Amino acid sequence: MTEDFSNFILSKKLKHKKTNSMKQSILKISAVVLLALGAGINANAQISVGVTGGVGIPMGDMGDDAKGGIKTGFGGELQGRYHLNDNMAVGLSLGYYSWGTVEIPGFTTSFTTMPIMGGFDYYFSTDDFKPFAGIELGYTTWSSEVSGEIFGIPFEASSSGGGLALAPVIGASYAINDQLDVFGRAKYFYGMTEDTGTGAPNLTYIGINAGVSMKF
Repeated sequence: MTEDFSNFILSKKLKHKKTNSMKQSILKISAVVLLALGAGINANAQISVGVTGGVGIPMGDMGDDAKGGIKTGFGGELQGRYHLNDNMAVGLSLGYYSWGTVEIPGFTTSFTTMPIMGGFDYYFSTDDFKPFAGIELGYTTWSSEVSGEIFGIPFEASSSGGGLALAPVIGASYAINDQLDVFGRAKYFYGMTEDTGTGAPNLTYIGINAGVSMKF
């Protein structure tokens, strides 16, 4: 295990000044939503709420044992969408993922992430089967914890951080009936969370999710 990863996992709890970054990300998300709303709303606009489950496959430094050392993650997302018309939708999603980590003999470690994303989806068909592409912009947080004993003395430490995130998305949905859809999504998630002080890498992964949504 390298010094970078030791700093990343075993560092004391960080007090990042994230307020300004979060405000900026919220403003940017709001701007995307407002621009999409201005594209045109018709009388058939609908709201949908969905839930997904899936996996995250680390890429780049995140999955490099010499740097991030993060393994495959499992989790899910809650999402809401406002369908402007038959082809366009905007919305928000909240995710939570728990990731595997490199083993540290004698210690228990954990690593979790929570992305909060605003999104825009474009559907290429108005039939029951709808392939789509989209983009998400938001903010992601990460948290790591380690506990164990050092020379018989209990030891606990935690670190946390966050950064702006961007994710292009592709997928498809299928309408079971007028209210219920099943869908699958794949995204390339890029979180700008690198911190040279702790050795924390950017959160870069491929996310694959499947779920159901209900229209209202």
